[in-house]
Amino acid sequence: MMSIAATIRSPESATRGFANRLVALLLRSPLHGLIGKRTMLVTVIGRKSGQSYTLPVNYARLDDTILVVSRRNSRWWKNLRGGSRVVVHLDEADLPGFATVVENDSEAIAGGYEIFRYQAYRQTMSADKAREKTRGRVLIRITLAR
Repeated sequence: MMSIAATIRSPESATRGFANRLVALLLRSPLHGLIGKRTMLVTVIGRKSGQSYTLPVNYARLDDTILVVSRRNSRWWKNLRGGSRVVVHLDEADLPGFATVVENDSEAIAGGYEIFRYQAYRQTMSADKAREKTRGRVLIRITLAR
């Protein structure tokens, strides 16, 4: 007897997947300005599957370093543990980079969040408030290749 395996996705997961595909399409189009200046695409390779995954993320940039703060319960960043090559789509170009994850340094994670908040909204906050806002989050540092 043959069994049929089905993948069941939650409505939230299906909606998020559709939204990510729509944002990716816009970011690669002449309409990319509609999304904003702090959203880019990052492509990672699955550690187990070897498949490439591209998703939109909000970011801050300091010269050749890109900072991304992600929820700890997201799965995509786990492919970057131990360091990994990535490609970012930024300013209409695909740029290679190397990503590392900061998981257990609350000061570094809060610092990355503060930089993002300032660049995105020109808002500052206390270090205590930044640490509070980044509980349950990780920091991804992407160094762009020169």
